[in-house]
Amino acid sequence: MDLVEGAGISGSQFETIDPWERAKLGGYAKIGTKVVFLLEPERFPFLFKRDDCKVFLASEWNGWEEARKEECWKLDWEGEKLCLWMNWEDLTHLGSFAFKFITGDGIWLDPPDSFPGVEEKSPGAINFVFDQCRTGKDLVSFQILKSPESRDLDSLLQERPNGEFGYRE
Repeated sequence: MDLVEGAGISGSQFETIDPWERAKLGGYAKIGTKVVFLLEPERFPFLFKRDDCKVFLASEWNGWEEARKEECWKLDWEGEKLCLWMNWEDLTHLGSFAFKFITGDGIWLDPPDSFPGVEEKSPGAINFVFDQCRTGKDLVSFQILKSPESRDLDSLLQERPNGEFGYRE
């Protein structure tokens, strides 16, 4: 993979990640002709200590905070996950759009900080991004290959560079 080589590492065993794993990271994934919007409650244990916590999909096209007033945007429990299923074709005319999850009490649930498929419109306002080109096959896992044994690097530790380095006023 060029991106891995570009990062200066060697890898093997490249595999597209499971769509459910993609949905856990990116908030959604395409599965067949459907899209599942997914939230892992374990990321927000303080909220889900109560049994009555409801979560809704919010976006510009459903009124953001207003979405929590309509049951059609409510995520339902499927095992240990909260999911909302929609037809993929119903979303393609929207192109790329920002979305987020909100509780019935109006608490916004932020995406994972480490996921690249997010946007920050204003400081602290981080949203997931739905992109119809990212169907769930856009993330791969791979094994990082070990580098060859280091060659007598102890001699480098004993070297003291000459010259001026660092900050100077």
